[in-house]
Amino acid sequence: MSTHNRTTSPIRRSFKAFSVLTALFLLAGLILQVPVAQAASVVPVQLPGNPNCALLGFANEFKIDPPVSGTYSAGTFGSITLNNYGTSFDWSATFAMGAVIAKGGPNGANVYYYGPGTLGDTALSVPGGQYAISHVSFCYDDPADLVLTKSCEEYPSTSPRYRLSVYNLGPDAATQVTVVDTLPASIVLESPVWYSAKLLTAGGEVPAGSCTIEGGTVTCTLDSALSAKVGAYPMWVIDLYIDSGAEGAINVATVSAANVDPDTTNNTALGICLIPQAVDVVSFTAMGRESTIDLAWETATEIDNVGFNLLRAESPDGARTQINGEMIPAQALGSVSGASYTYVDSGVAAGVTYYYWLEDVAASGDRTLNGPVAARILAAASPEEGSPAYERPAGRPAERAQRGMPAFEAPVITSPVVVGPVEPMPMILTPDGPQPIPGPELQLRSEPVVPPPPGRGLPVQGGAR
Repeated sequence: MSTHNRTTSPIRRSFKAFSVLTALFLLAGLILQVPVAQAASVVPVQLPGNPNCALLGFANEFKIDPPVSGTYSAGTFGSITLNNYGTSFDWSATFAMGAVIAKGGPNGANVYYYGPGTLGDTALSVPGGQYAISHVSFCYDDPADLVLTKSCEEYPSTSPRYRLSVYNLGPDAATQVTVVDTLPASIVLESPVWYSAKLLTAGGEVPAGSCTIEGGTVTCTLDSALSAKVGAYPMWVIDLYIDSGAEGAINVATVSAANVDPDTTNNTALGICLIPQAVDVVSFTAMGRESTIDLAWETATEIDNVGFNLLRAESPDGARTQINGEMIPAQALGSVSGASYTYVDSGVAAGVTYYYWLEDVAASGDRTLNGPVAARILAAASPEEGSPAYERPAGRPAERAQRGMPAFEAPVITSPVVVGPVEPMPMILTPDGPQPIPGPELQLRSEPVVPPPPGRGLPVQGGAR
């Protein structure tokens, strides 16, 4: 028959305390290496006799004896479905299992340990594989409501980091607590020391847990149970140190445990960490007048920008000449807010199309070109006419709203899309309205794309600090 009982053994939290059998030491070593079950991916550990869930350190055991196929109710926890094929079985559940014990034959039992808990597995069997299954036990802890938060620490600075904080609202202690954070390609972690993991308690901080990285995915596991929070403690804190030269980005992390989690909506945290650029140019335009060309540009931020230069050429690939005698100083140096600028180019002739680039200069000496835009003087041009040719929405939505600009959302660009090192097609004002000026041949692709933020690849795996 099936039974559902709660064990009260004081050693249910860690099987390291057991020395009953030598095999348990092998089990302890393997548990740290077992991945999440993905269709019989868990290698069973053979134990002699008739082990139970209390021996493995779990609060609850649901035993199906005899192991008749069907769906069984585990009360408020949920349900378990068993499909018995004689010498093997599959199972699934509506809540996570920390371990499954398969008993049958003279060689003891196979223990399938899942870390973190999983909702199902296939092709489980007893030791030897040829014996019929006598009973199956499902091991799990009481509910534990885990909460994950994510914050950006020391942004912007020379040592930015993501901080992942995990705490437990209970009622039970959480076991096999695991955090998975898939980083965007633009994030570069420091090397060789790229993380720290610690447990904050009322008595102070202690190192706790470890992290590994594979590709762009960081996986951190806590090596002890996380008890229910009382006041501000305990809290498991993981810091991922980001290279100071990396750009920030949005990424999502999740937390899980072997316990049933009554509220999974707080298991995911969104991190929006942005390292501001030296200057964020919102727009750059050129407008033809009767005898001059008016240039205007606007910035959203000027964190580390010291000034601007304007370059002019008579073709997109022509020689560029700086038209401002002295560098145009930044109006909002060191500020997270921007400014507006204008410049009148009077050294122009009728009938000639001019191309302009805006060069922003950082305090480090780094220079970035924006543009080109194009315009030519038109005798009939009115003060309202012109040819804005470069408009790139940017900046934080709140800052743009303060300047009366619409909030910016990353666009989904559809065909055609310019790819490769091809400069934007400039525009020119004609009596028939703005018209494109033929430039270098464009390469087109038709599939929708969202332009990713610039960045570098992840470094090789490092260690903790």
